[in-house]
Amino acid sequence: MYVTYNPLVPNTRLKNNRYVIRSFLTAGGFGAVYVAEDTLMRGQLCVLKESSDQTPDGRAQFEVEAATLSVLNHPNLVRVTDSFVEPNQKMYLVMEYIEGRTLDAVADNRPLDEAQALNFAFQLCDVLEYLHNRQPPIIYRDLKPGNVMVETQSGILKLIDFGIVRFYKPGQRKDTHLLGTPGFSPPEQYGEKQTDARADIFALGVTLHVLLTNY
Repeated sequence: MYVTYNPLVPNTRLKNNRYVIRSFLTAGGFGAVYVAEDTLMRGQLCVLKESSDQTPDGRAQFEVEAATLSVLNHPNLVRVTDSFVEPNQKMYLVMEYIEGRTLDAVADNRPLDEAQALNFAFQLCDVLEYLHNRQPPIIYRDLKPGNVMVETQSGILKLIDFGIVRFYKPGQRKDTHLLGTPGFSPPEQYGEKQTDARADIFALGVTLHVLLTNY
């Protein structure tokens, strides 16, 4: 299901004028992503991720994403600083602004050299280990080059989209929400079994294959 919406225009104010939209970044089926200023933080830039999916499942997934990210602390995870719901029922996550490019853009349709790919691999392994060792384990479920930012100055990776994240539940037969990215997601993510840490390892292998081969 996809909903229609009109992107917010620059200077739109949200959450009682705290956040001021500065520019539109991208859009998906259920909302958009914007750069905004936080007026309570002296105009510091932040990113607003909008969700227009007002179905019970959509609202529940938004709450999971907000609750999950708000308590995580790792150098390879984007920080969530706030979340709120507007009177029109659109939901927003407020995240730190990352100056950089996605791994897709860094690769630029060419294979990366081995040293660069290994650097990215070590960082991805580190953040996945952190997520999988939480109690309960957090399964990211959407690892791919487009969901990883590379900071321009430091070269540090940041996972940026937790839209289909879930907690591993011992004894559950399969996932409640059957979502994923074709080619990157393993078979169990489409209803055969419950996803666990191995699903993210599968996607990591595909991601590294793409970075090293451009295929």
